[in-house]
Amino acid sequence: MHRNNIREGTIITRIKVLCYILVMIIVFCWLPSYASAEGEENPADELNYGISDDSSATAPVKENRLDEGTDQLENSVSEDPSSLEESDTADDSTETRVTVESEEEAQPEQKTSPEESEDTADETVPAIDFNVLGAVAAEIDPYELIQADKSFLFEYKTLSMIALTEANASDSIEFPYGSDCVKYNNWAYGYRVCNPFDTGCYDQKYGWNVAFVSWCADQLSLLDFGRFPKTTDGSEMRRWFIDHGALEFTKWEMMSPSLNLVVQADDLLFYFDGETYRVAIIIAADSDTIAFAEGDADCRVEIKTVDIESLPENASVIRWKRDNDFLLPYLIYLCQEVQFTPTAAIGVLTNIMYESEFNPHAIGDDGTSYGLCQWHLLRWQKLIEACTIAGQDWTRPEGQMYYLKLEMEEFDELRNQMNELPNSPDGAYQAAFLFCITFECPEAASEAGMFRGYIASNRFYPSLLSPEPI
Repeated sequence: MHRNNIREGTIITRIKVLCYILVMIIVFCWLPSYASAEGEENPADELNYGISDDSSATAPVKENRLDEGTDQLENSVSEDPSSLEESDTADDSTETRVTVESEEEAQPEQKTSPEESEDTADETVPAIDFNVLGAVAAEIDPYELIQADKSFLFEYKTLSMIALTEANASDSIEFPYGSDCVKYNNWAYGYRVCNPFDTGCYDQKYGWNVAFVSWCADQLSLLDFGRFPKTTDGSEMRRWFIDHGALEFTKWEMMSPSLNLVVQADDLLFYFDGETYRVAIIIAADSDTIAFAEGDADCRVEIKTVDIESLPENASVIRWKRDNDFLLPYLIYLCQEVQFTPTAAIGVLTNIMYESEFNPHAIGDDGTSYGLCQWHLLRWQKLIEACTIAGQDWTRPEGQMYYLKLEMEEFDELRNQMNELPNSPDGAYQAAFLFCITFECPEAASEAGMFRGYIASNRFYPSLLSPEPI
């Protein structure tokens, strides 16, 4: 009887063991298929992002790798060139994106301080593959993108304003009278010019009529931009402008009703007085009359007003300005007030165009950024405060350029780095790239910087600075 009980207990134990084994087999066979099904519903688990139900979890952030410049560009170019700046937001069916709903993550990226951007600015600027981008960007005229109201144009120094000021200056008169000793000649020749043996103003060795025009242009850095020659010869100045593609209108073309040509302020009036070509800067004009400032007229700078019909038969007007020269005040200000080189200033201008299209009232980033440089949140507030203290209008280009000047004092290292770049299209490309990734910091900064660099070197540089003679 005792043996039977032992045998029955052994059998029961064996049955329990077999049951446990069977259960474990079922569990191990079922779990992989369950995990696979769960993975299809939750791609974040499959990619091992570590996302939990905790709202503080963060998604991986795509880094801007400057050393992958050309590869990123090739992957970013599409039929719509604007996709270069929006590539990070494009829908990619082969890549799983994880969005973290938090106020801090949702805000647009703010500009970094000089300390935070020091490492970024020291990065090597990636080379651009022009064969890849050229087919797309060659069809883009950046000036067609500019939609700013003309009443918002930046008011700064102009050639006619400089000339008008000189007409009332005490040092614009020869001293001694009739000696040719005047600051315009001293600047042109590089030393003090004096001709005391001449007895009249029209029989001189060192006439300064043309030197006056070159001097006025130099006050606007136009010689540094390659937009004006430094010369004392009127015929040479006229030929220089024609060789560089300037428009020339004869007296009869200006008088022709069918052509409807209206002389503009800053145009140059040329005429031959029987011995030399004389040059004057036009101050104002209408369809019948012009007012101009002329140097070396009775040994001083004089303002004259004449009817176009009364001009000499050989008179002509040179229009040296170009269609996009409403940007010249920005370029002059950046060079003279913000202390950029012309090439570095081209890089800044290119970024302003893509940030705001030169509209000082532009609002972006869902209403959190404002103005020419799209100053964001706190910087927007600082723009208002700084302009108010200085008596500037923060809604106008003048006030916003003044604030940009203040900000660049905090980015002095960036400015120095940009100013060391060569005066060439490649230098303009690098300047636009560096300003984009260090100061503007848009989304996909590296790709945006490369695109802006291409426009700076191929559009802004040759159109605002002087190309080779044609």
